[in-house]
Amino acid sequence: MHVNPVIYNTFEEAVDCLNVPSDTFIVKLVASSESLDRVREDLRVVYKVGIGLMKSPGHPSGNQLYHRQFPIITSLQKYKSLPVLRVWPDGTTEYFGRYKYDEICPRLSPEGFKYYEFKLQRVWNSNHTHVKS
Repeated sequence: MHVNPVIYNTFEEAVDCLNVPSDTFIVKLVASSESLDRVREDLRVVYKVGIGLMKSPGHPSGNQLYHRQFPIITSLQKYKSLPVLRVWPDGTTEYFGRYKYDEICPRLSPEGFKYYEFKLQRVWNSNHTHVKS
């Protein structure tokens, strides 16, 4: 089953329309040729580079520390799934849906930096969004 993303004019418009609680970590993928973030063509799986210093969006510029990943991990524990959006250079934003945790793996960037990669699986009944409290 292939699902098309919902398109918004801006990232801010998407977040506002989706009623994402302020303490939710939003998986934001920035379309960049150097990004190590990946999305499977069928949108079922997203691979997101963890939190740390970046050379460019989605491309680490140094070793990432596990404890710096806690904003993602804590949000997943609280909400069970996170919204995933991709922002294009013109600001157009695609909402792919909500994704649950599958695994976190240490990886090496082409420059040899250790980073964390989150593998997230799409939640198929994700047409609903959380309501702001």
